Amino acid sequence: GDSIDGVSFSFADGTIRELAAGARVVVAEDVAAFVLRYPGSAAFVAGEWSGGLSNSSERLRLMAGDQVLADFTYSDQWVPATDGDGQSLQAVNEAADPSSLGLADAWRASAAIGGSPGRAEGSVPGDSNHDGVFNSSDLVAVFQAGKYEDGIPNNATFEEGDWDGDGDFTTNDFVFAFQNGSYVAAAVKGATAADTALEVDVLDQVFAQTGRKKSRGAVV
Repeated sequence: GDSIDGVSFSFADGTIRELAAGARVVVAEDVAAFVLRYPGSAAFVAGEWSGGLSNSSERLRLMAGDQVLADFTYSDQWVPATDGDGQSLQAVNEAADPSSLGLADAWRASAAIGGSPGRAEGSVPGDSNHDGVFNSSDLVAVFQAGKYEDGIPNNATFEEGDWDGDGDFTTNDFVFAFQNGSYVAAAVKGATAADTALEVDVLDQVFAQTGRKKSRGAVV
């Protein structure tokens, strides 16, 4: 049969078979090492690839059955900052025509060292209202969305509480957000007694699982 150079991975053999709208998935060389480097990432890692890629240039192809979703050749010289300095190579426009992925202008370096695997760059884990802070206003918003522990698979977005990228809004999302960000407690206008009670209940569960403790106005 035909031989394949480079890396190979079949999502049919991976741990993630479905993605919610806007969700992301990661394929790693070493899952254990990846999860150690990025705590809380296990929920969106589909598995390990086999083989390896050239550091200089190689062709990449992503397929769904017989349909080619993306097919391009990358170059080591596209973005020098991603060549060994810790920043990841990211698409400038994820919604662009896949045919543009073979152009240097379609790529940029991540803003943060190590990139932001499993989530959009710049998004703070837990910051569902995108105001730049993970606080009680985000908790009120996601509780009101009604997706928390609802038993319906793959029906939650980031804005509705799915912060770990597995398609659902569960206590695991709070654990992920607390391990990867900083929660600031504050009173929220419009919060009901039920909102506050649920917030306290969930936070108590998170504290128990993460070992975090409450301080005045914040979680540390």
